[in-house]
Amino acid sequence: MAETVVFSSRRVRRVQRVQGARHLIIGLTLATAGAQAIADGHHVSWIDYVAVVSGALLMVAFVRELRAARHASGAHPHHGINWVDVFAAVVTLVEAAHLQHLGKVRLPIAYALLAVFLLAIGLFHGRLAQVRRLIVDEDGFDIRLHPWRRVRHAWRDLAAASADGSSLTLTGLDGRVTRLNLADAPERAAVIDAFMHHANVALAPSAPPPPPPPDDPLPEVPVAAPS
Repeated sequence: MAETVVFSSRRVRRVQRVQGARHLIIGLTLATAGAQAIADGHHVSWIDYVAVVSGALLMVAFVRELRAARHASGAHPHHGINWVDVFAAVVTLVEAAHLQHLGKVRLPIAYALLAVFLLAIGLFHGRLAQVRRLIVDEDGFDIRLHPWRRVRHAWRDLAAASADGSSLTLTGLDGRVTRLNLADAPERAAVIDAFMHHANVALAPSAPPPPPPPDDPLPEVPVAAPS
């Protein structure tokens, strides 16, 4: 029976937090400008109201994301919608609208495309979070370390497999060695345990065949005594 282990990347999490903080700064800046315009009551538009609401929602989503990451303590993050990216897309659309209002042409289009990209990432966060995964069974394994690296082998193509605390080392029948680095994955222990459990069974040396049974001695034929 196939076993699947999904794992994440600390580096990707850090990049996502930095990007979220950047979007938050932009969102709060636009929200502050929108709130000031609403308070002044001069030339107020729908953009100002959307800026205030989206900036506030982005701040709430970002704080909740930080708290969830802190309480997870290295566990795999949630696989639902990433609201930080969703509200960041709204903030980016507000910024595009502001640029268009200022008479810009190309920049609003670029920001609008970026907003669509962020919205897609946020809505499909659950699927994207499961890109890094190990599928292993009695026939072989399929592991994707990141979206651009995938390693698949049947056990019959390997001579040996070993593991340390942060990587897997595979030796092919031709002597070629492949090292899979899992140091960046908080769930590396679960990945290594699942992999080595199946590898130890599949690559275990076969027991020697039992020795053949001894030949049965020929029955003794009594010799008649001479008369």
